[in-house]
Amino acid sequence: MMRHVKFIRSVVLAAISFIIFFSSPAYALHGETHKALNIYIANNKLNDFCLNTYLQDVLLFQEGVDEELIFDDIPKQVFRWIGLGGEREDDPWGKWYRKEHYLPGFGRFYRHFHNPLTDNGLWDIDIINKYGWFDSSIIWAFEPAGEQGFTGNYSWYDVETYFYNALTAENEFDRQAYFARMFRGLGQLMHLVQDLSVPEHVRDDGHVFYNYEFWLDKIGTRGNIYFAGGNIYLRNYRNLEETVQIPSDDIPFVFLDPELFETSMHQLSHIPVANLFDTNTYNGENPDDTINKSVGLSEYTNANFISPDTMSSFGTAPGTGDLPYPRVIFDNADSTSSICRFDAPDPSDGETSKYYSKIRHGEHVQYFLRAYLRNNFMDATCQYAPETCKEWWQDTIKDNRVYANYAQKLIPRAVGYSAQLMQYFFEDRIRISMTDDGFYAKTDADNPEAGFATIKLLAQNISTYEEMPEGTVDLIIKYKVSPCDPFVNQDWLSPACRTGNLPFHYICVSNTDIVSIPKAGDGQGAEMVFDLTENLPLWATDVYLTLSYKGRVVEKDAENNILYEHHAVRVGSKDISEPTPIHIINNLDKICLDTISPAGERVKDWYDAGPEAITRVDTREINKYGNDDGRGDEYDVYAHTVKDLYIRFSRMDNLLIVGMNQGEYHYHLEHIPPGELVNSLYLLTDITFGAETFWISMCNSVAVAASDPLKAEHDALWPHFTIEQLLNMGLTDEFSKRAVKNQNEPEGRYVPSYRLFRGHELWGGIRTYFPPYHPDIYRDPENPETHCPEDDLTVAATYGQGLDIRSISNDCRTAVIFENGTAMERMVEKGDRIDGLTVIDIGNRKVILEGEAGGESGMETRIILKSSESNKIMLYQP
Repeated sequence: MMRHVKFIRSVVLAAISFIIFFSSPAYALHGETHKALNIYIANNKLNDFCLNTYLQDVLLFQEGVDEELIFDDIPKQVFRWIGLGGEREDDPWGKWYRKEHYLPGFGRFYRHFHNPLTDNGLWDIDIINKYGWFDSSIIWAFEPAGEQGFTGNYSWYDVETYFYNALTAENEFDRQAYFARMFRGLGQLMHLVQDLSVPEHVRDDGHVFYNYEFWLDKIGTRGNIYFAGGNIYLRNYRNLEETVQIPSDDIPFVFLDPELFETSMHQLSHIPVANLFDTNTYNGENPDDTINKSVGLSEYTNANFISPDTMSSFGTAPGTGDLPYPRVIFDNADSTSSICRFDAPDPSDGETSKYYSKIRHGEHVQYFLRAYLRNNFMDATCQYAPETCKEWWQDTIKDNRVYANYAQKLIPRAVGYSAQLMQYFFEDRIRISMTDDGFYAKTDADNPEAGFATIKLLAQNISTYEEMPEGTVDLIIKYKVSPCDPFVNQDWLSPACRTGNLPFHYICVSNTDIVSIPKAGDGQGAEMVFDLTENLPLWATDVYLTLSYKGRVVEKDAENNILYEHHAVRVGSKDISEPTPIHIINNLDKICLDTISPAGERVKDWYDAGPEAITRVDTREINKYGNDDGRGDEYDVYAHTVKDLYIRFSRMDNLLIVGMNQGEYHYHLEHIPPGELVNSLYLLTDITFGAETFWISMCNSVAVAASDPLKAEHDALWPHFTIEQLLNMGLTDEFSKRAVKNQNEPEGRYVPSYRLFRGHELWGGIRTYFPPYHPDIYRDPENPETHCPEDDLTVAATYGQGLDIRSISNDCRTAVIFENGTAMERMVEKGDRIDGLTVIDIGNRKVILEGEAGGESGMETRIILKSSESNKIMLYQP
């Protein structure tokens, strides 16, 4: 009989609902509450997850949740797209729904119900269940991609598809559009979870008329739920003293036990995140098990709260009936009842009202029901006519105190569980690191200006339970292009060099040979090589790598049995260094000599290799250990060519030594003439601000320069080991280096600072030296064996009459030069000549001139006049 009554009631309600929804969907709209909750979650750190941090660190959104995305000509910040999703999951009239396509019964809100005891959705009737008209919200949330229909596709798999399309988009327009749809879709999925905190949604109650959801939807500073100062406030507006703050010590957010994300416990979905909906723990007989953190939200709400049309447990034994709990029996003496009556003053008029508390069978709720009449008539009616009593009591839930108490219990789980859905979606499951090579990419030594053509990395699956055995692996490189030369010192704060407003560029490439990502426990990871479809420019800045996997995700037990399997998208990102130059300069045309004359005069300085150095070391009046034979046999003071320079890079945690065999070196430079700079090696590596991040091992031999007229004699006088001999003896040079970080950061902009050395601006340049000549080293233990100061090679003697910078125009088009000899100032621009030199460049703080030094024909020179903030100084290479 009850079954027929329920069917008739449902048909009537369906007819009424069709009429209402056909004319206006207003009675089903509660989007403002979902919107507000979603925005709160997006802007706050919950359960140790902060969306803003994730977006900045993993998805590389510089503005985090404030990043603006445009879709369908509508710009919104990320957190507002998530809020919009919460609002529009109910809405058949939204921007992307066609009003003329809307049909009664096909609104999305019909599919927002899940009864954990039956696994059915709205109106548990055979004919409805047979055709799946109003399936459980679990089925709706995890529909295959593209299957939700003309009201919009925002299932879990749709959102993952939008995510993947955004990551691999070829242009910024598509990228923003897909990200916007992804964030909106996440908001709609969060809406589905939050709906399970509404008793009507988990107890098969169509709630056409006023109910808990309507009460909660009164958003605003005078409403029942509002947001201020990063907190949620629930208020009984008839009694402001009952306003409570969430979270607080007494009312914290509630999150599902993280161990329940190991595997799905529900047959309607194979994805563990479905446990947020239902874990199949509550079976109608164990309400006390629903107050822990190991049950789905639908189970907690179903077992512990009621809705106006589902107080159907009158006279049934515990654990029986369609909705066995809470047991609503209006008799304080009945120990099988979940409730107990008490009196409380009505804040509206001060009169005493009868309330019932839920005191057993799960969650305790102080104001659980309110008596409809304030006299003893109701008690008598309930004793003799329970069915009549039920009709009288249908409206007793609709009380401010009751709904406020419900909200105090339900909102913390609604927020916590829906926040976990977003956290699970964005969990970083792929780790990117460098290979043993100590870099991700290097330039071709013969054509460095071409940039980087190949990226090599290690990838690991760092998820706890999942395997990624078969899918598509894509590498996405995100970068900007510096408007100023990044390999010289610049005023990076000047408008001409700022990159903050410059657009990002993207390179997306796949490797069809890569189909899986191994677990972290299986070793250091899989080495992956990606040949880029277009080279990453040498002037790239703000460089990030993102690796995406789209394919099978499998969880297995200890016996290697598959517990669940589905298709998913997984992501990992890495902020890497900007192109880092490896400058190598052959300084073997300069000799550091530390000499002591017979009179005890000591001079330590740099000298030109060859005749000048021979004179200094061989002449007894200058060096008391010289022999005046004119040969320089006291020390090797001849200019030398660097031969067979082998260089190998490696990670700081796995230092590798250079060798000559294939795979034991990364660069081989056959010869570097004395005084020459090699500026053709660039790396992309890891970056740790303020710390060395990669290791260099190198070895080379030397020979007297070919330009030496007495090369054969000097080679015989000072023979040197071959590269094979040096490597066999283990005579290699090792040192660590720091990578360039040149990009905008939340703390500000980090920029490289290059040091001027012999007219070249170097980033940690590598110099080749002979040890300094210290003839007295063994006789004077207090005299350390140190090189002459490098600054002596940078700031040399005054050239000609001397030049100085007085000022540089803001647009760097002109400079005022002061000539010390004539004590005159002169304005110059590019192309002008001054004292036999041509102005070839004017920068923010420097002027570069080239030409014949001192008017001596054939003496080419490059002079850099550099201005500091505190004074004007002259730096040049003679």
